[in-house]
Amino acid sequence: GIPDDCRFVVGTIGMLRPDRQPWLYIPIFAEVARVLGTDIHFVIAGGGVELDRMRLLVTKQGLEGQVHLPGLDLNPSLTRSIMCIYITLNVGSLTGIAAMEAASATLPVLAVQLRDEYQDAANDWIWSSTDTREVAERVIRLIRLPQERHELAERQKAYIRANHTIEKMADSYFAFYRAVVKASRMKTKMSI
Repeated sequence: GIPDDCRFVVGTIGMLRPDRQPWLYIPIFAEVARVLGTDIHFVIAGGGVELDRMRLLVTKQGLEGQVHLPGLDLNPSLTRSIMCIYITLNVGSLTGIAAMEAASATLPVLAVQLRDEYQDAANDWIWSSTDTREVAERVIRLIRLPQERHELAERQKAYIRANHTIEKMADSYFAFYRAVVKASRMKTKMSI
């Protein structure tokens, strides 16, 4: 349902469950649409018990035809390929695999922060805010500044390559296990 001449698509992919609070995307999309008009479309791909509620919220915000809810996504790489910005939900500094896949695909990633008390850290590789209006403002800024959008996407992709490849993750797990074994041995020696 996205028109061929649409210049920008912002979206997300994930399970539409209450614990993931997918309704937080709607005010972001509404604010971005208010500022940028109909030249931008939005995708929330995924299935789950909140899908019908999401459709009602889209209608309530008057975003029918601009926010697309295709349901369960069996080909997320195709869905990501039409996006220019990916939005996810973070819990503190933690993000989901879909955001990591988006960053690997050189999509800039922004996040809605689910922990109220979380303070953005300088080393956060995904910027986040609990304030959906701030997230919308960041989306608008990145749409208007393609060079900044490109640079963010490249930095995040480099972060993924440096920290989250299969090899890097395996190295981290082995280092963790070695540290646990060493600590356990030290504790055993101390108790003897």
